[in-house]
Amino acid sequence: MNAIKTLGTMASLSITAHAICTERRTFQADITSLIGLSGTITGTALLGFPQQLAAQVVSAFLDESAETQEGIEDGIEEILNMVVGTARAPLANGPYTFEMSLPTIVRGTQHVIPLPKEPCQVWVVPFEAYDQEFILELRLAVRASA
Repeated sequence: MNAIKTLGTMASLSITAHAICTERRTFQADITSLIGLSGTITGTALLGFPQQLAAQVVSAFLDESAETQEGIEDGIEEILNMVVGTARAPLANGPYTFEMSLPTIVRGTQHVIPLPKEPCQVWVVPFEAYDQEFILELRLAVRASA
């Protein structure tokens, strides 16, 4: 989770990572950014925040107030893009590779993103900032090489 550490450093934010869970937890977010992955690794990366925490994190990241919902959503998308891009770099020359879709946003008070129908391994990393929790969730499967 070097990218989250980098975010903390860039934004002068104290971010605490908690233990990785391999069982899906119920986490209700107000804003979730999703990036689809395709290649030998397929699946989805999600970054979910409560509304107030999303605004605080994006404001700290930009070093200015995130005044609009669109600005908050753009910031959350950029943070997830940075996280997934950082994870992708060490895999570039190995057997496990993936392409990333553009990030998308799901918004709605305390929404839950359902699991896909296809079997996948789930990793949930809860983080804490400003005494509130946000999560990074990876839903991944490894495909056989062609």
